[in-house]
Amino acid sequence: VWNEEEQEYQSLFSDGWMVITKAEDRELYGTDSFYMDFFYAGHDATVLIRVLDFDGEYWQNQVSISNNAKQSIIMKYSDFELRDGPNVYNKTFDWQHIRSFEVVFERTFGDGVCILSDIKAVKFENYKHMFVDVMDFNSTDSTKWKGENCTFEKTISEDGRELTIGYAPYNAETNPTGMVNGWGVQHVDVNKLLVKGEALQMQVKYTGSSNDATFLFRVLEEDGDLWIFKISISAFTRDEYTTLAIPLKAFQRPQDGYMAGDGAKQFYFIKKFQIGISNNYAPGTISVKDLTVVKMSDLTDSRTRVVGMDGMIENFDSYKFYTEMYYFWEQSSVNKDEAMKLDTLHKVGGRNNKQCAEFDYKADMEMAVYQLYMDTKSVNENLNAFSFWMKDDSKLFEDPAVTYLGSVSAELTIQLTMETGEYYRYIIPKLEKDWTNYTIKFSDFFLQNKESIFDQHSLASNKIMHMAFGFKYLYYDESGKAHPTYAIANPVYLDNICFTQADKTSFDMLDTVINEDKDNPGIYNVDNFEKYNVDDDLFDYWSYGSEKDYNSITLFKEENNQSIKMHYKGWESVSYVRATPMSQTAKAKALVLDIKGDGKATIYLNLNWRVGSTLLKMRYTLSYLSTEWTEYTIGFKYFTPVGSSSQKRLNEDETNVRNIESISFGIVNGDYSASDIYVDNIRFSYNVSFGALIPNDD
Repeated sequence: VWNEEEQEYQSLFSDGWMVITKAEDRELYGTDSFYMDFFYAGHDATVLIRVLDFDGEYWQNQVSISNNAKQSIIMKYSDFELRDGPNVYNKTFDWQHIRSFEVVFERTFGDGVCILSDIKAVKFENYKHMFVDVMDFNSTDSTKWKGENCTFEKTISEDGRELTIGYAPYNAETNPTGMVNGWGVQHVDVNKLLVKGEALQMQVKYTGSSNDATFLFRVLEEDGDLWIFKISISAFTRDEYTTLAIPLKAFQRPQDGYMAGDGAKQFYFIKKFQIGISNNYAPGTISVKDLTVVKMSDLTDSRTRVVGMDGMIENFDSYKFYTEMYYFWEQSSVNKDEAMKLDTLHKVGGRNNKQCAEFDYKADMEMAVYQLYMDTKSVNENLNAFSFWMKDDSKLFEDPAVTYLGSVSAELTIQLTMETGEYYRYIIPKLEKDWTNYTIKFSDFFLQNKESIFDQHSLASNKIMHMAFGFKYLYYDESGKAHPTYAIANPVYLDNICFTQADKTSFDMLDTVINEDKDNPGIYNVDNFEKYNVDDDLFDYWSYGSEKDYNSITLFKEENNQSIKMHYKGWESVSYVRATPMSQTAKAKALVLDIKGDGKATIYLNLNWRVGSTLLKMRYTLSYLSTEWTEYTIGFKYFTPVGSSSQKRLNEDETNVRNIESISFGIVNGDYSASDIYVDNIRFSYNVSFGALIPNDD
């Protein structure tokens, strides 16, 4: 289509877009794709390849570009879509004879450079070896694969479709090449293109003894960006293969925020897949087979949410894996930090409410948008309001120029789109930091596209086809001047979205924020278990990492006192977790609680603590606890970092307690028997010293 001898082009640059056009009169019979070599360096442009076909229609396809990286691009003619406009005739891409070939740059604000070469029409079959389709683990030399934090034993099936990696914990004498701090990742060289699909589907099998381990799958892009997917091993059936599908958009930024490239998800040229495990302290294996690139249409028949007569749109409780959210919810990509997760700790209280959603955004960039298409034909047409629960957890960026703000909160824009084309919006300038129910009358929404609507229709619950939530925050210094920080991973939590009556809420929220005890100054009561009537009530606040029949939490009554009984089996470590949404005025120096042991258990008592966007784990270990009720006072000084938390720890700043998101109890014993631990009166205290330790086992 284009060669070095013929470099004629026309260009136009205006308002952030540019078109490079090559006039053509070329027949392309015998081909089915366009190919080109491509290099781009610059700002966050959107690049389209556009073709004028024989009857004068424009057909286009968006290119996935990596910044500062050489790329070979191949696009099937079947991937091209018709551009809306006056030149619409037979609505068929008549690629057999084209009239022009264009490269279109949109959003090209700022300087940049693009290099194009070797543009041609080809047959895709001749180039498919360049792409990941079904992963062949024998396609690269496995002896040269690197292990991260561990040297793995590797076994690859003869056909190359199955990889098994064996691991064991580090031991200075018996296994000096094992995993340190319970984690390790096997790098698998790929060096292929990954642009012909939208998700990775694979079979995963775990062998080992941990219920708390986490399966890791990471993707390293050509520009150095590393994206991670992780899921609890408890989601898999032990010693059996489980099907796992991961939409590419479901990969998340690593907790440490490390990005060597431009921080944008391209998933174009893949250097490595990285497969591993964390929170695992026993030997075992991870197997992955039939790793295949698929489209979203292979995973779900429809991405449209059918809403029933009651108007309930989404409560996030039906998802087993957070990846399933991506089957229905779509996200924008211009903010660069869009990420959807499920969260059991920050959920709104309420009977049988299992989890909520976390939507992330990056400050000082365009709005991060999360959207859902709906079929509302069955919804009660008398519902006249839009309701949801939301909690903002945006973090103040650590910069002297903006500390005067004290705290920051996202601005929310809601958009509801009618099937007749109207889209209505409502803006909340500053979201609340505690769970809040927002119920907005349809009459309070304003019509955004009034100029383009000739026959205006009002919002009606059974005529709405689409909804969207947009989040953003812009930093300004005290003088009012913009002070961009590009702070990443600002989370906003969302639950129970529905259509309702204007005078109703979606459901009643329990009192989840932990405040100072009015009768005992300096004490913040996490749980004394007296408010629960039946065992099921516990699960409004408590959770645990495994649902094996020998793991359970129940209420325990002695005379007039009620506590919690944690049942466990010694060889299966399990974590019992209690969320701790602390008041933003809380101060504490120690954790105090009552424990009745069994004389043999070891309890790993963890404080899960957030620093910026990173969740850290601080631990104090209790062993061979008395079989009598004993009060333990443990100053924050004695909680030591676990794993990647090694460089940070709780210090004497008593406000650190505000960032403690949960307490977890990991219980094991040495004789592998089933047993029980009892816990009561969990509280944080400001009335004892940072170095308090009672009883002192030393």
